[in-house]
Amino acid sequence: MASDNDYGLGFANALKYIMRQDPDVIMVGEIRDHETATTSVQAALTGHLLISTLHTNDAVGAVARLNDLGVDNFKIGGALLGSVAQRLLRSICPECKEPADPNPSLLQALAKNCPVDKNPVYFRGRGCKKCLGTGYLGRIPIYEIMVITPELSDGIEKGLPANRLREIAISQGMVELATAGLEQVFAGRTTLEEVYYKVNG
Repeated sequence: MASDNDYGLGFANALKYIMRQDPDVIMVGEIRDHETATTSVQAALTGHLLISTLHTNDAVGAVARLNDLGVDNFKIGGALLGSVAQRLLRSICPECKEPADPNPSLLQALAKNCPVDKNPVYFRGRGCKKCLGTGYLGRIPIYEIMVITPELSDGIEKGLPANRLREIAISQGMVELATAGLEQVFAGRTTLEEVYYKVNG
């Protein structure tokens, strides 16, 4: 259902109408303003599974973004079940793939929280007709998935800073985007440069 303020069917009214139909799942295209954020969180707090998108740099950033849009930490902690950040990385072209020396500064920047194999082999695409000289062909996804545990929920409600929430999430199994990207580098599917650009760009 599309909301239309010109006809008196703003987002809040549209969502109230949808909730009267007793849906199992509600999907909101994007949360980008105060009204959408507060109405969506209220729907989640009443027991509805609500799925949406936000513009953030990482999974933990969803908390700060909702906060910026005027949602109280207490409500975020009670409503949020999880947050997923994703990036699409260019894959190394299989036709011109060759071993390459890693850029030490990029490796150091990406490997802060990730153990590096003792003797990994790095690859790059030399560039060929198949990949139009780019060295890349196709894309692969990487994800950062933050599942809200009781400890994280409590931390959100208390207003803990993002770096502390990230520490808790990592201690409970969250794999950071940089780590997920490095795993693809070590598997020979993409390059350090691509991961660095997509994670930090």
